[in-house]
Amino acid sequence: MFFMRKVASFLIRTVVKVTLGFILCFSEGTARLTGDEVRQIESEYRAFKGYVISGLVQQPCKAVQFIYSLQEQLRTTKDKRLPEKIRAIISDGSGVGGIHAKRAPTADEQKIIIQALCRSYDHGAVSEESLTNSVDSKMLAHQQTVRDILQTYQTYKTRLVNSDFLKDPQSYENFLKTFPHYQERLSGLKQAVSMETPCSHPTYQDIQNSLKWLSQEDQREVIKQAYAWGDPIVFEKANRIVPSRDYVISLLWIYDQKQNFNRDDHLMGKDDSLLEKHVVGPIVDWRTKQPEAFLEFWCDFETLGNDHHTVIQNTQKKLLEKGLRSLERIEFKNIREIQKVKENSFIFVPKPYPPTDSPKFHIQTYPLYFKIDLAKALIADFHMGQKKPYVIVTDSDVAAVTHEQLFDAITLDELDNLGYVFGSAGDAEEENSFVMYKDILVNMHYEKVLKPCLDRKALENLNSKKDDINTLKILEQLVFSQYTPFKEAVRKQYRQNKGQRFPFKREETTGKPMIFPKSQYGVLGGYSKEEMGCLKKCLL
Repeated sequence: MFFMRKVASFLIRTVVKVTLGFILCFSEGTARLTGDEVRQIESEYRAFKGYVISGLVQQPCKAVQFIYSLQEQLRTTKDKRLPEKIRAIISDGSGVGGIHAKRAPTADEQKIIIQALCRSYDHGAVSEESLTNSVDSKMLAHQQTVRDILQTYQTYKTRLVNSDFLKDPQSYENFLKTFPHYQERLSGLKQAVSMETPCSHPTYQDIQNSLKWLSQEDQREVIKQAYAWGDPIVFEKANRIVPSRDYVISLLWIYDQKQNFNRDDHLMGKDDSLLEKHVVGPIVDWRTKQPEAFLEFWCDFETLGNDHHTVIQNTQKKLLEKGLRSLERIEFKNIREIQKVKENSFIFVPKPYPPTDSPKFHIQTYPLYFKIDLAKALIADFHMGQKKPYVIVTDSDVAAVTHEQLFDAITLDELDNLGYVFGSAGDAEEENSFVMYKDILVNMHYEKVLKPCLDRKALENLNSKKDDINTLKILEQLVFSQYTPFKEAVRKQYRQNKGQRFPFKREETTGKPMIFPKSQYGVLGGYSKEEMGCLKKCLL
């Protein structure tokens, strides 16, 4: 409930489905409940030992705790009498003898009562009729308390709709007097999703426990703010599910040089720690997060020695030793099976083993980073050409996420309308370390990204000058540099088709918030090893 304290202020604008023209009240007190039902509430209340609400420094009075406990039951059961009980208790104190007889309700108590009213209204237990005046003075005081809460809430809810309201100093001062924790909690919310302190980030479950207090509108507001700050934990679930058959998650490892592996070696030779870091750990992480997903791990089998089949088999054994029940939907694939790799095999020629400086055995090879980026783009092209609706190509050091977070509402909207989503972390702009595509972009992706990078004459000219550090950087970044015109062309096409710019819910150069290491971006973004460890624990 840590995060609840930070977002409680947003409850002020929770949708109660009312207008300022009337007070949301209840009809005829306990008229809908029989005498036995009222006595049942009394009996339950006498047996009630209290309900400690996490995240509140000062616990509400016993009656409000009881109301809260009924709300919690309403979340998990379909008891149709629960809304009636809540309505009856709030309308005239039925069964609990009234609330706040000796003091005004606190801000947290107001929040709980308002939330209870919303839930009762949603379940049809609340009408829009005037509150029946009780003949009992104590109950009359109770009903006036309810009226005051509702009037105050509705007044400020309506004013908050006007964006200029809080700009007026006097209105803002009055507002803070009525809801004294607003400013503190609002600033707490902004700090929580600003990613200034990743290692103190609340868990996804903490956030959900807080968001459930809010209307759908306000939940989206919190999520959008978190997304704008690059928060990799918070997300809005999409309104549809992408079937596992409709997407594939592809990882990649390429050696720059041929390896001299023996029959008992795996993809990292005999180094189990490297295998865990680059192969086993990432695959197990994705499989744990997404049990039904299709996972691929691509390699250049030509670099794996004379018996690459055994190397792959030994790697698979290590996966099973790690606790995977089976290797179903986990496939090791050779990039040389891709037709465009075959057609451009000159790019993927590995350095020989053993290494030599002899001119007699000199082979003109391309920089490793260029080959890695090109291979990732070719893998995406391969799957889009095979009509796989969605393709995800990710580096092994990007933290795995669940299916729900992978295809969250904002991501799915961008994929279905633009056709691409790039990952981002911290202050970094979009990176090709994590890219999602929709198959509608297969032609655009080839023309704008791959075609310029497969011009053999231009490549050989650049490669012949790679001893110059600036030329080397151009060659290493050649694939990545093509994504800018690619994205511009996609957005232009959207404008032409729709007659307007795509309505990004984030900065255009800021991608899907993911957990990336700092090594991906140098000084501009990503997270330290410690921060990544903390944030991974917060994921769903």
